[in-house]
Amino acid sequence: MNKNLQRVPRNRAVIPAYAPQILPQFQSGKMLSLLPRPGSGLILCKSHHAELVGWGSAVGGICDLDVGQVIEIGTCILVCPESHQQRKKAYLTRQKWLSLMQKVTGNSVPLRRAVGILQLVEKFFGLAVAISLPDEVLARLVGVLPKTITMARRYNPHFRWSADCGQQMTGSDKNAFNNFR
Repeated sequence: MNKNLQRVPRNRAVIPAYAPQILPQFQSGKMLSLLPRPGSGLILCKSHHAELVGWGSAVGGICDLDVGQVIEIGTCILVCPESHQQRKKAYLTRQKWLSLMQKVTGNSVPLRRAVGILQLVEKFFGLAVAISLPDEVLARLVGVLPKTITMARRYNPHFRWSADCGQQMTGSDKNAFNNFR
């Protein structure tokens, strides 16, 4: 088992500014997989987007050569799958996570995508993680502006207390949110 990832509590997102132990492994082209522990995952930040990879998924290899930053969710342990069957299972698991993300990003309405990613992160990783992840990271996951994530947090009752509620809703914000409903 690889112990290059720092262990953190399940409901905390850790954002290392630079992870010198992790990035070279991704950029080397070596295929790894996340240990299948529910509540753990990685957000792989690439040049123009980010990918959410959950427990049991394949990481690294030719798919992740362009990873620039890795955000750990929960307690992640990277392992090197030894058999063909283990590699196949890890790739299938990653495809399932990509399928979940495709359902969220398939919506043409940006505010719905923003709410969808907040709900997905909360469902699989907990409310504390959904609240603690920066708007910029969540926005890159679903292809929206960070302001859209802020709006989804502010006006969704479940996430309302986590957003900056001190700001007044502008007329355009009210219209956008009312059109969303």
